[in-house]
Amino acid sequence: MTEDGYLLGIDKDNGTQIALAKFSNAPFVLDGKDQGGGYEIAFDESTQILFVLLGDSRQLFAFQLKKENLIS
Repeated sequence: MTEDGYLLGIDKDNGTQIALAKFSNAPFVLDGKDQGGGYEIAFDESTQILFVLLGDSRQLFAFQLKKENLIS
């Protein structure tokens, strides 16, 4: 995840960086010291679900990834 709100991935076939999602209210504090916790991500390969926890607001998002839904 970038400070300007993009959640990035890497195409496993060619190594190209891909934007998976964009969150508003940037900038995101990467280490979270000033806002009570940064963010965490986890990916379940068996279900292709990406979990994102935004530490400052404690919001939890889950995305089921499909190649046609990626931001270019």
